[in-house]
Amino acid sequence: MLPYMYIIPFLAIFVALLVVSELKKAKKGTYATKPVATLLVILTAILSLTVPESTRQYTLLIVVGLIFCFGGDVALMFQESKKAFLIGLVLFLLGHVVYAVTFLIYGGFSSQLLLTTLVVFVIGVFIYIFLYPGLDKMKVPVALYILIISAMVAAAAATLFSASVPKTAAWLITIGSILFWVSDVVLGTNRFRIQLKYDRLSLIAYYSGQFLIAVSTYYFVS
Repeated sequence: MLPYMYIIPFLAIFVALLVVSELKKAKKGTYATKPVATLLVILTAILSLTVPESTRQYTLLIVVGLIFCFGGDVALMFQESKKAFLIGLVLFLLGHVVYAVTFLIYGGFSSQLLLTTLVVFVIGVFIYIFLYPGLDKMKVPVALYILIISAMVAAAAATLFSASVPKTAAWLITIGSILFWVSDVVLGTNRFRIQLKYDRLSLIAYYSGQFLIAVSTYYFVS
């Protein structure tokens, strides 16, 4: 079996414990499980370097993006603080930039990229309009964040049409990016618009998305 398959049960356990801790507002449980869950995702990508055919540069870029997201995860453990939330936002934004640039480097520019960009950005505009009434001083940071994550999702989806990206990797990248996007929409809705009772279930989408992006490194073969 490929190394990532051994990580799946451990990641599932830590994410489940994290979700329970978040729903119960058990801070100690969150502090103990969230960093470990993200480190397991980073380890997933790193272990793809043991696969001889894997593309090393692609793997290293994904690892860099995951490290930024790890910083964002740590900051958001203290999201009651506006400063911590903003730091987390910036770190995740940098992670999205790395992902978007990586997908563009390997997927290239095409007419399909223009199409996916148009579709995703239109959806992003509607999301921003929905969140706008509750943004207050976060209007510009959130607008920038939506812009960048939309670019990342569009670049990911465009890899499905690229001859230089293996199809399995492209599907993992695309589905993973969309799940990441969905988790952020839930987070933004809960913080700025509507208090959701079970918003922390979005962590399942987040970690599933990050894990799929990490797993794409095994199938991004040269």
